[in-house]
Amino acid sequence: MTLALRPARRYLLSNRRHATPQKDITGCVRALTRLLSVVVAGLLVWIVILGVSLPTADTTRQWRLLWIGFNTAEVAALGVTLWAVYRSRQLAITAALITGTLFACDAWFDVVLSWGTHGWWFSLATAVLVELPLAALLWGSARSMAHAVIAHQIPQTLQSTSGPHLHQLELVPHEHPT
Repeated sequence: MTLALRPARRYLLSNRRHATPQKDITGCVRALTRLLSVVVAGLLVWIVILGVSLPTADTTRQWRLLWIGFNTAEVAALGVTLWAVYRSRQLAITAALITGTLFACDAWFDVVLSWGTHGWWFSLATAVLVELPLAALLWGSARSMAHAVIAHQIPQTLQSTSGPHLHQLELVPHEHPT
């Protein structure tokens, strides 16, 4: 029966290191899936409403505060990522994903908000040459770290030559009824 299971599940079923059974989170995952589906649908409607109702140009009084705050968030996220990588903590995976996303958002904001101004080319250059490559590096690093964690937790003899794919691994592997 366990031979037909994927390597990650087979390893978890055959290895009884965990004396206490893992909490079944199926109901939580199902509820979260429903909630996120509703949020996605609502956000799509909101995007259409914004596209129709927002003015094409606007002036804000807190522009400096907005950008200083956003860049401070980037520095904080980079600091957490750096600390987690240096200390070999699994938090580095999440921190790298968040930091990469912040840099991708920064690139988007810079390019879109400078559209039609004399600074647009500089914003485009920094987005293409600095922010987006850094985001890609962070996302790729997070993927590599996640694969390293999986490879460490599943013995090499149970892995295929390329290892298990992240999209195939269950959130909490458990045996399914046959």
